[in-house]
Amino acid sequence: MPEASTRAKAIFIQTVKLMERGQETGLLRGDMPATWLASTFCGLAETAWELTLEGHMGARQAPNFINAILLHGARAR
Repeated sequence: MPEASTRAKAIFIQTVKLMERGQETGLLRGDMPATWLASTFCGLAETAWELTLEGHMGARQAPNFINAILLHGARAR
């Protein structure tokens, strides 16, 4: 499915650009490559999707899950 692969690459490139903008504004850490942050984001999105499909998370919880883990990690407050 070359079309799906091409589309996935385009989405990843846009995600990298989003992470770069976050780094430029100081919202996201600058000591990690933007590609690493984008890969992390994509992995979290896939995990949230799988957890939702399996019934471990509601669809409305997924965005907050991704945001919390991406921006704050798994550390205790």
